[in-house]
Amino acid sequence: MGLGILENKYTRAAPVPGTSLLDDLKAKQAVSTEGAAHLKRDKNGIVLVPQPSDDPNDPLNWSTWKRELCFFNLIFGTALVGAIGPLIAPGFVTIAGEFGVTVNRVAATNAALVLAIGAGMLPIATLAIKFGRRPAYLIAAVLLLVGSIWSAAKPDLDNLLASRIVQGLGMVPLESTATATIADLYPLHQRGMRVAIWGLSLLGGINVAPIVAGQLISDPKYGWKWCFWIIVPFLALNLILNIFFLPETVYDRAAALKIDAGHSTEEAVEYEEKVEKSSQNQIEDVELSNRNGHAPAKTWIQEMKPWSGYISKEPLWKIFIRPFLMLFSPATFWCFLTYGIASLLLVLVSATSSLIFNRSYGFTAKQTGLVSISPLVASILMSLVAGYIADFLAVFMARRNKGVFEPEHRLILMLPYALLVIFGYAGWAISYRNQNHWMVPIVCYGLVNGGQKFLSTASVTYILDVHREQTSEVQAIVNFLKNVISYRIGTEINGWVVSLGIENTFYMLAGISGGIALTTIPMYVFGKIMRSWVHRHQNLFAL
Repeated sequence: MGLGILENKYTRAAPVPGTSLLDDLKAKQAVSTEGAAHLKRDKNGIVLVPQPSDDPNDPLNWSTWKRELCFFNLIFGTALVGAIGPLIAPGFVTIAGEFGVTVNRVAATNAALVLAIGAGMLPIATLAIKFGRRPAYLIAAVLLLVGSIWSAAKPDLDNLLASRIVQGLGMVPLESTATATIADLYPLHQRGMRVAIWGLSLLGGINVAPIVAGQLISDPKYGWKWCFWIIVPFLALNLILNIFFLPETVYDRAAALKIDAGHSTEEAVEYEEKVEKSSQNQIEDVELSNRNGHAPAKTWIQEMKPWSGYISKEPLWKIFIRPFLMLFSPATFWCFLTYGIASLLLVLVSATSSLIFNRSYGFTAKQTGLVSISPLVASILMSLVAGYIADFLAVFMARRNKGVFEPEHRLILMLPYALLVIFGYAGWAISYRNQNHWMVPIVCYGLVNGGQKFLSTASVTYILDVHREQTSEVQAIVNFLKNVISYRIGTEINGWVVSLGIENTFYMLAGISGGIALTTIPMYVFGKIMRSWVHRHQNLFAL
C-alpha cells in the first residue's frame, strides 16, 4: 500500500497502467529497477514518462520553443471557444425585449450551441483519432470563423440559432482533443501546469466574454451583434496560427516505451538496447537522421500540410464505439461525475447570471458583464496555484512512495476544490437570504470559479495519467454526456431558477458539489485496484 492507496495480488504481480517509476534518485528506500539508470530523464533526473524515442519527429523530442508555440495555439483557440458560449448571455433579457420573445427563447440559441457540441462530439473525435488532430483543429477554426460572421451579419433570431449550431460544431475539437495534445507534447511531470493553463484559458474566455459583451450590448451604438464582430479578427488569427504553427502531434510510439501504459521500465531499457545495437550495425555512410530506422525530421513546409498522412489502423466504427466502452472504466466514470457535472453547474450559473443579478440587484446587461471580473481574477490565481501543486505533487508523492508515481496522488487537489466551491455556493445562498451587498455574491462567484480550477486540473491530469492513449475517447464521452444534459437543462434553466428560488438553487449546487468531492475518497483508496481490473479486462474496452 502506497500512501493510502490499496493494492491486491494483481497490482503486485504485474505493472499497472498509470503507475510508473518517476524519481528514484531522491527517494528514500527507492525501488530497485533493473536498468533504471539507462532510462531517459530530464535535467533534474526525473524519469520521462512515457520514454521519448530516438525519432526527431517524436513530439517529445521537439525543441522547447516548438512545443510551447503549439501549446500557445491550443490555449488561444480554447480561450476563444470559451468566449463563444456565453458571448451574448449578459444580454438575454435585452435581446428578448428586442425580438418580443421570452428569455427562454433567446436562451434556446445557446442551448442549440450546446446540443451541436454534444451531437458533433463523438463523430468529430472519431475522425480526429483516425486521421490525426491537425485536420480537426483546422476545420474547427474555419467553422468558428464562419459561424461568428454569420451571427453578426444576419442579426435575427432564426439565423442566430443556425449560426450558433455551426459555432458549436467548431468548438468540439478543442473540448475533446486538446488535453490529448498536451499529453502528446509533454511528459507526465510537466502536464499539471499545462492542463491548469488550458483550463484557465477555457474559463478565462467564459469570464472575459460577458465583460466585453455587457459593454457592447448596453451601448445603443453597437448592440449584441457587435459581440460577434469583435471576436471575428481573433478567430481569423486563430485560423492563421493553426495553419502555420500547429503541426500534427499524434505519434505512433513503440509499445515498450509506454511505461505509463502497463509496460515495465525493463522493457523500455531492453528496447533501447536493441535499437542501439541495430544502429551500431548500420553502415557508416548512412545519414545520421536516417539511423535507427527513423525518417529525417520533417521540414516546416511538410508540417504545414492540412493532413500529415497519419491514419489509425483501427476502422472508424470501432473508434466511434470505443468512447462508450470507456465508460466501463471507473476512472472515466469518475471524471464524468466530477469534471463533467461540476463544469455543467458552472456553465449554467454563467448562463443564468443575467437573470440572477437582474432580479437580486437590478443589474443592467453592462453591470452583469462586469460581474465576471471576480471569477476571472480567481481563475487566474487558482490556475497557477493548482498547476504548480499538480506537478509538485507528482514528484513529491513519488519520492515518498519509493520513487513510484501513482495517478491517485493527483486527487489530493480535490480538497481545496471542496472547500472553495461549497463555501462559494452556500455563501451565495446566504447572501441572497440576508440581502447582503452585491460584492458578497460576486466574491462567492469568484470562489466557485477558483475552486473549479483545482477540480479540472485533478480530474483531467488523472485521466491523462490513467488513460493517456485513450484521452480523446474519454474527453469525447464526458463532454458528450455533459452537453446532452446541458441542452435539456439549458432550455429550462431560467424558469427552474425562478420556480426553485435563487437561495434554494445555490444550496442545491453546494450539495451537489459536496457529493462530487466525496466520490474522490473511494477513487483514491481503490484507484490502483480498479486500474488493474481495467488492464486485465481489455476485452471490455476494445472490439
